[in-house]
Amino acid sequence: MQGSDRLAVWLTERGKSLFPDAPPQQWRFSCYFQMLQSLGQAFIEQPDNQTGQTLEDFLWRAESVVDTICIVANGWEGRLNLAVWRHDAVSLDAVKRGTQRYVDKDAVQGAVAEYLDLPVRSALIDRSLVDLLIFSEFAGYAKDVHLGFPGAGFRKGNGPLGWLVGRLLSALVLLLPAYLIAVSFDGEWADWVAIGLSTIFILESVWSIVMFPFAWRGQISHNAKVLTLLKTMNGVYSELNGEWSVSAGHIRDIAQKATTEGVVWPSSLFVLLDDILARGGRF
Repeated sequence: MQGSDRLAVWLTERGKSLFPDAPPQQWRFSCYFQMLQSLGQAFIEQPDNQTGQTLEDFLWRAESVVDTICIVANGWEGRLNLAVWRHDAVSLDAVKRGTQRYVDKDAVQGAVAEYLDLPVRSALIDRSLVDLLIFSEFAGYAKDVHLGFPGAGFRKGNGPLGWLVGRLLSALVLLLPAYLIAVSFDGEWADWVAIGLSTIFILESVWSIVMFPFAWRGQISHNAKVLTLLKTMNGVYSELNGEWSVSAGHIRDIAQKATTEGVVWPSSLFVLLDDILARGGRF
């Protein structure tokens, strides 16, 4: 049996096993089928198979990569219409509403390692994995920003309103007890405690006035940097929004530029892009 015939038989049997309720035509037009077929066809068309693998052995390895791409997308639950990854949006509004989709970055990086260990490649899978790697970092950072993780979230409370609230709290903690002690107890000790608390309040207030411009300016600067990082990541990710092929060199350049601005991409992103560049540079 020719390689193409063996590939067709294997794909047909896998479709029946994985998605027994899906019509054959839906299976053949699915992204899952197309990914496996593209890798299988590339394996068959190798000028010289030096791996010692049979087509069937290779397809089982390839399916692990495709599984991860599809599972991290939706956890498909056995439904063929969910077994696909498509370019998705990231927004702080969606994060706040709880409707933002996330993916397991570690699982995606594991799939990249498996994929690069295969003897052949597929532009369809190149595109999905690059998209997933960028999306996983972008969506994860947006979530960190919303949750206010140290160094990632927007800073609040250092503006004029925050300063006034701080003064009110300080007055409640220091001046109110000083007043209550002074009017509720007789004796020199009560006067000294009241004076001490009032003195602490005055000193703390003077210090807060001195530090206020620096704290407010620091908050403004930090929040501007966070917003810039979000815009930068969105700019990189937006380059993959479309059906047309893109240059791996272009994506690598703008992703590398983003790192100089503070974006931390998954390390496997550059490994995969370099591999694509070595194969022609488009995906």
